[in-house]
Amino acid sequence: MNTSDVLKESFFARIIMNTVNAFSRAYESSMLKKAVSAVSMCFLSSRFFALLSRYADKKAFYRYSLVYRLIMAIARLFDRLFGFIHRLAASWLGGSASAERVKSGLNATLKEKLFGFGVLFMSIPVGSMTAILILGGISKSIIAASWGSFGLGLILTLMGAFDEALRECFAVRGIKAFLNIIQ
Repeated sequence: MNTSDVLKESFFARIIMNTVNAFSRAYESSMLKKAVSAVSMCFLSSRFFALLSRYADKKAFYRYSLVYRLIMAIARLFDRLFGFIHRLAASWLGGSASAERVKSGLNATLKEKLFGFGVLFMSIPVGSMTAILILGGISKSIIAASWGSFGLGLILTLMGAFDEALRECFAVRGIKAFLNIIQ
């Protein structure tokens, strides 16, 4: 059930909405609206508003600064550079199997996504551990993080592979029943 559907069916939400609608209909034809519009027209035609709007609409001084212009020129240069890199990478990856795999992964089922992320989280620590071992910068914290990532990947892969068995598992049914009770 959608959140907006729950709010539409809520007794208190209907009372609040009806109250707001009643006040807005009453305000449309009230003397208060006429008075507020008269005061706002006087304010908009006053010298104070003209002075305030000249101050608020004035361009900031930093826009005329040489340093600001230099920074913006550098930003535009980087923007063009990264736009060129994006177009170049898009043309190179157009027929790439990896890019097609990522695009198809966006439309995958939950089971396929869990399995894919699991394999990813298992392969990252294997590759990074191999590189770190070759470079010789291994430490206990790196090993622990790698094992943690590998374990997370293994859990995700198992969840993706055995999702039907997990749905029928006693623990999962118990958790769903508990969540239904507290809702």
